[in-house]
Amino acid sequence: MKRLIAALVAFIIPVTAFVGCSEEPETPSSNGDSQASTIVQVTNERIDVHINVVNTIVEGNSSDSSAVSEPSEGSQSAQSASGESSASDEGQSSSGEGGGVTDVTNPVAGDLKSVLKIIRKTVVEVYASSETSTSAGSGVVIAVSNDEETPKSYIVTCHHVIQSASSVSVKTIDGETYAAQFIGSDPDSDLCVMAVEAKLDAATVYSGSNEDLDVGEAVVAIGNPLGTLGGTVTSGIISATNRDIKVDGKNMSLIQTDAAINGGNSGGGLFTQTGYLIGIVNAKYASSINSSVEGLGFAIPSDTMIEISTGLMETYTGETPGYIEGKYNLGCSVKDYFVGLWTSKAYVYVVALDETGCLYKAGIKVNDRLDSFEYKGSTYTVTTANEFVEHINSITFEIGDEVTFRITRGETPYTITVTILQYIYGKS
Repeated sequence: MKRLIAALVAFIIPVTAFVGCSEEPETPSSNGDSQASTIVQVTNERIDVHINVVNTIVEGNSSDSSAVSEPSEGSQSAQSASGESSASDEGQSSSGEGGGVTDVTNPVAGDLKSVLKIIRKTVVEVYASSETSTSAGSGVVIAVSNDEETPKSYIVTCHHVIQSASSVSVKTIDGETYAAQFIGSDPDSDLCVMAVEAKLDAATVYSGSNEDLDVGEAVVAIGNPLGTLGGTVTSGIISATNRDIKVDGKNMSLIQTDAAINGGNSGGGLFTQTGYLIGIVNAKYASSINSSVEGLGFAIPSDTMIEISTGLMETYTGETPGYIEGKYNLGCSVKDYFVGLWTSKAYVYVVALDETGCLYKAGIKVNDRLDSFEYKGSTYTVTTANEFVEHINSITFEIGDEVTFRITRGETPYTITVTILQYIYGKS
């Protein structure tokens, strides 16, 4: 994984504000199988937890929502859903030993009301506080530790919900409030994992590809809209299963839904109407031209959530936050400066640096001119900013690799060796 500076703008709803933010989760349609779902425990040995995943969605008797026509893209742009949904009702927790197939309560119920009694308990309200503000979002319980004496529940939410927080608290559907412990976060996927010292009900997660879901399948979104209405349930359908959009400048492949999503829903769950978690709500469509846009919500697919969350939990040590192995952050922004009005000749200068990035840590500074870099015997000349980015993106760096940059600072040339370092959010 590689990236230059990738700033994810958070659209978090202040607790006291009533700002709407429309976003829908998508629901997979059942494949008509009558067999029982296969429930598998994804084991995380480091912190001794299990994520209950199911690779088959069983059809229930829940009523379907009416289909809606797919909107045209127009001139709209995607924004992060502010505030997150929460709430949890009667969910299920895992109890098996070790990995493999285990006997876990099946979330499928005879009707939607019975399903909601199970899955609402798996969704929580999330409140993030900094020195100057408090914002709200949602989260979903995805795993519970096996330690009966000091149980911990692990909750996934959106990175943009917690990114500016100095402390985070979690409130369950029954009104209990817990201080949250930071486990790890991944800004690129907009996912974060945290833990609370309590044994909560965990969701059963669909582990299959979102491409196997069906457009038109009925779904429900559960969250904390406006930061004051925890446990709110809205219903809709899956509008698209694999929508490629830009969310605050990041390319993401998301599930699209027409379920009502508002500020505070970010981090909440998108479930099938038979009770399986298929996505984490994170974005909405907004238009500066047409303020009446509705029914355009998006969710991070559950298979992506499983991969990222498991990675964050597996690398968490207590002293070091969890991270995605092999991910790095070069951490620079560059710009062309032309040598004259009537020429295409340009130089490429560093205009911004991330202090957690590899280039900053190696000693490269803002206003340095990038002339070339060398990697594994190949030299790449830098003539334009776009060319520099293309060169960087064409290389798959590995942690520990060294890249030799030739720069000019003022009038003086320098050679600086940049080491590719493991990126860990929250660690300088």
